[in-house]
Amino acid sequence: MISTMRGLLRSNREVLILCVATALLTMGQGIAVPIVPLYADTLGVSVAQVGLVITAFGLARFLTNMPAAITSDRFGRRSILIGGALISALGNVMSGYATSLEPLLVYRFIAGIGSAAFITGAVIFIADVSNPTNRGRLMSLFQGSFLIGITAGPGMGGLLAEVFGLRGPFIAVGVVSLASAVWAFLQVPETRWRSRGDPAEVAPPTVALSEGLDDPRVAAQAKPPPMPPGRFRRYAFLKRKDFLLISMTFSGTFFTRGGAMFTILPLKASRDLGLSPGQIGGLLTIPSALTFVMLPVVGFLSDRFGRKSASSPGWASSPPRWWSWA
Repeated sequence: MISTMRGLLRSNREVLILCVATALLTMGQGIAVPIVPLYADTLGVSVAQVGLVITAFGLARFLTNMPAAITSDRFGRRSILIGGALISALGNVMSGYATSLEPLLVYRFIAGIGSAAFITGAVIFIADVSNPTNRGRLMSLFQGSFLIGITAGPGMGGLLAEVFGLRGPFIAVGVVSLASAVWAFLQVPETRWRSRGDPAEVAPPTVALSEGLDDPRVAAQAKPPPMPPGRFRRYAFLKRKDFLLISMTFSGTFFTRGGAMFTILPLKASRDLGLSPGQIGGLLTIPSALTFVMLPVVGFLSDRFGRKSASSPGWASSPPRWWSWA
C-alpha cells in the first residue's frame, strides 16, 4: 500500500505541490487551536463568549464555501488558494492584537474566510486532477497533508505561547500562512481548464468495444444523468439526496468536534487540570496523529470498496463526547 501511494505521488506531482501549501496553511490553523480559547479567556469573557470566538471562525467558513467555489470557477484555483492564504494570514495576525471580544470576533471571522477559501480551492483542485479510480487515494493524500499541519501545529503553538506569550503563536500563524501563499503563487499550477474539458488539453476517453460500450444497454447506463438547462445547472447538486445527507453528516461531526475539542478541552485543561499551553497543545495533537496514521488505509478502502463502506464505520464508532468531561 505504501509503494502504491508513493507511485501515486510520483505520477501526480501537482498534488504533492498542493499538499505542501496545505500543510503550511493548516499548520497555522493547528498553532491557533489551543491558543484561541486561552487568549479569549485572558480578555475576561465567559465560556459562552469563548465559544462565540470559535463559532466566528466556523461561521465564516460556512458562509464562504459556496462563494469561494464560484470564484474558483470564474478566476481559477490559484487565485482562491493564494487569496485564501493571504486573508488567513491577515486575520490571524490581527487576532493576536485584539484587546476586547468584539475585534477578536471580527478577526477570527476574517481568518475563517481565508481558511475556507483555501480549503475549498484545494478540494476542487483534487477533483480536477483525479478520476473515480484514484480519487479516494489522492484525497487521502490531501487530507494527510492537512493533518500533518494540524498535528504539528498545536504542539508548536503551545511551545510558542510558553516562550513568547499568547500573542506569539498568532504571529507565527501569519508567517506560515504567508509562506503557503508564496508557495502557491510560485509552484501550484492552474487546473480550471481540466474541469471544463478543454479539448486542446484533455484527450477524450477511449474505451475498447470489448468492454461492452458497443452494447446500447451498457452505453445508456454509462451516460451521465441529464442536467437542468440554463443558469440552474450549476446548482442542481443541491437537489441530490446523497449530497444533502453527506453534508448533514459532516455538519454533525464538525459540530461536536468544534464544541468539545476546540472550545471546552483547552479551557478545562487550563482551568481544572492546570496544564500549560505546551501540554494542551500536545494533548490536542493525539487525535490528529491517530487520524493521520489511518488515512492511507481509509483511502485504499474507499477506492476498493466504495466511499460509504469506508466512511460509515468511522461515524458509527465515534463515541459520545460527554465521557471526556466526567
